[in-house]
Amino acid sequence: MSQNYDKRAREAIALQIKNLSAAQVQTFGEILSANPEQLPPSVERWQIHPGDMVKEMRTDDPVVLDYVSGMPLLVIYEGDMQSVYYLDRVLMLRPGIRFSIAALGNGCEISCCTHQPGRLQLLACHPAEEFSGAASELKLEQLYTFFYQECASDFYFRGEQHEAFELVYVDRGELHNLAGGADILLQQQQLMLIGQNVWHMQYADLPVSFLTVSFRAAVLPCSQLTGRAITLSARQISLVQQMLNAHNAESYAYDCVESLLKLLLADMLRNTDKQLPVCSAQRLPATSHAEQRIVDKLIQIVSARAGEKLSLQALADEAHISTTYLHRLFRSQLGMTPGTYIAKIRAEESKLLLRSGTLSMGEIAKKAAAMEGADFLCLRLAGGDPNGLNKSVEELIETVKEVADAVDVPLVVEGCKNVEKDSELLTKVAEVLQGRNVLVMSAREEDYKAVGAAAGLAYNQKVGAESAVDINLAKQLNVVMTQLGVSADSIVMNVGSAAVGYGYEYVVSTLDRIKAAALSQDDKMLQMPIITPIASETWNVKEAMATEEESPEWGNQEVRGVSMEIQTAAASLASGSDAVILKHPQSVATISKMIQELM
Repeated sequence: MSQNYDKRAREAIALQIKNLSAAQVQTFGEILSANPEQLPPSVERWQIHPGDMVKEMRTDDPVVLDYVSGMPLLVIYEGDMQSVYYLDRVLMLRPGIRFSIAALGNGCEISCCTHQPGRLQLLACHPAEEFSGAASELKLEQLYTFFYQECASDFYFRGEQHEAFELVYVDRGELHNLAGGADILLQQQQLMLIGQNVWHMQYADLPVSFLTVSFRAAVLPCSQLTGRAITLSARQISLVQQMLNAHNAESYAYDCVESLLKLLLADMLRNTDKQLPVCSAQRLPATSHAEQRIVDKLIQIVSARAGEKLSLQALADEAHISTTYLHRLFRSQLGMTPGTYIAKIRAEESKLLLRSGTLSMGEIAKKAAAMEGADFLCLRLAGGDPNGLNKSVEELIETVKEVADAVDVPLVVEGCKNVEKDSELLTKVAEVLQGRNVLVMSAREEDYKAVGAAAGLAYNQKVGAESAVDINLAKQLNVVMTQLGVSADSIVMNVGSAAVGYGYEYVVSTLDRIKAAALSQDDKMLQMPIITPIASETWNVKEAMATEEESPEWGNQEVRGVSMEIQTAAASLASGSDAVILKHPQSVATISKMIQELM
């Protein structure tokens, strides 16, 4: 028979060693006492050593097997299946039974008794390693790191890739995990496993506490654990808590953590799927696997070059794919366009940099100017407000110089909205930015003479004429500025704005009337271009400011703010504005794309 029975079945059952009891052996034999009178007369001593081939045998006579020394195993073959028993007592096998003897450890010795010598028939030989003893289905080799982090709002980790498995468990809050071409949101008491050599990054909009454990595993059935959020049971949460407690202990901390980690993984696997294939993290079919690797590479490029101007063509070229394929991959793998993803990463990066305070204003300006779709940079000197930080003119001018030296894009410089302070401040801004492509905002009815004379006359720069949302006030300010001597070609109107839903219909009406008078009535005092500050309005309304705790039914706070900004900007441009000032990188990219498609 039987060299061709199912090898996988043998390997699976060989490690399930059973106790040699009367109940277990009743189908193929019986347990005897050690009385020599009961034993057949023909006796042989068999010595089995590690590495010996396992001989499958059969006899037509009863066979009595008796333990002598070591750790012997009895293997009983039934069809294509087998059972393994620990041979530690006297056993009589009935005639016709197929069996073999294997050894655990350093070898063994048994006695084999038959009624007639030479009645045993050799049927087949099997490799000894198949019967090497009970083995774990999970083999953890090394525990690398064990970190518990409590992070404030706007947590951002720009990513890494390594050979270890990484387990992430959220204790409180929510945590985004970008891994394997998917953005996976982990909520409280949820866990995910990140596979080997999978590039991954993390971010959170709100405070979050989470556990990260990295480890090496020789065998880990992971297909149902990697790349998805798993809600833990009460028992599994308890195991995580025991890991945290064990880690804080003074002795045998990592021994306990490693044991509890293995128990946690085993419990998850047992309750997730009884038949899981053993695999590595990169388990997808060939086509999907290739696409995953491309997306991982693209994500790494975007993360590493978040502060640079990175066009979609340049990104596609680096990955050696077309822009069409690039769009398809991001849509299918991440659920968003490449531009949206780039804007999101830049926003998270900017939050981190601003919060850390490690970058200078010049470095921050460079990153802002590099945003996809940005045509100019707006610097608002809000710190000069006497009712706020009340920074000196000298200190603010140093900031202006630093920003101007750092970027080569056109600059829009706003004051602090205090008329008296701005008269001095914006006059100095015009002076230090002489020769630069600058729009000085803003000249108002109260200070247009000082700001207009400095920017529009002395230093030949563009001047923002700021008025209330009223066509007559806008026209009157343009008239008096031209009477001052400022060229009409140097004036850019700012006729105000509002967020959509907050009296915005009046803004639209005013913009429509200005454009109608300029074009239909040839009113030269209303033919100046219009710039609209969108960000200052939209990010200060309740839809953008209300936290998710305050208004959970409204969804993600950042998404709301971006939506308000994009809608308001699009409406302003459609109504006659020529330029808009935006805050969020995603808004900038979206509006820029809209403009390009309409041109």
